Amino acid sequence: MYMSFDEYLALGYSAIQSGNDFARIMARAGRIAERETMERVNQVFLAQWIILDPDEPPEFDPVEPGEDAADWYDMMETIANNKRGLAEIADILYQAANSSVTADGGAAIASFRNEGYSETYVDANTPQALEAQDSRIDAILYEFFEPWQLYRGVVKNHAWR
Repeated sequence: MYMSFDEYLALGYSAIQSGNDFARIMARAGRIAERETMERVNQVFLAQWIILDPDEPPEFDPVEPGEDAADWYDMMETIANNKRGLAEIADILYQAANSSVTADGGAAIASFRNEGYSETYVDANTPQALEAQDSRIDAILYEFFEPWQLYRGVVKNHAWR
């Protein structure tokens, strides 16, 4: 797992309320990230746990820290962004799995009329809803994952459905 439930909450996310739901949804979010980055997301997190200590930066020359310091700080930034991206994807998956056909459930609006005020919401399992979910996940991948992590800088497919 890429982050704990406590880390998820510390980042300011709150859609997922229980640790059990979090473990299940985060595992799925992790599989999506692994598939879309061709396992490159694993390289980043392995670097955090094996090579780098996020609490203590390696000792650098204080006068000229050089490339090692820049690489360490870049890696820490990438890890932080990846965690936010995974949390965002987890929230989308959780909301899709638990959405009711109301505005509060996060369902997409299929149609809206003004005079008599009528809203119709998209069923979470229709192609229209799945396409909207795919688009949101694509946007998150572009925002929170580095271009070198994505397949040639782009999201390659929607194989997670």
